[in-house]
Amino acid sequence: MVLHSSLFSALVLSLVFGSPWLVASVWLWRLRPRDGAVPPSMAELARTRL
Repeated sequence: MVLHSSLFSALVLSLVFGSPWLVASVWLWRLRPRDGAVPPSMAELARTRL
């Protein structure tokens, strides 16, 4: 019984603290303007900085 309650409380705490971050990430990703262009790769960005 103790294992169930500690597992349940850990699950509830992770949902309580994790879900706002996930919702905000999806919301901001959907609001991001899209122009159809392909974003530059990380290698191209590193090459321009060097």
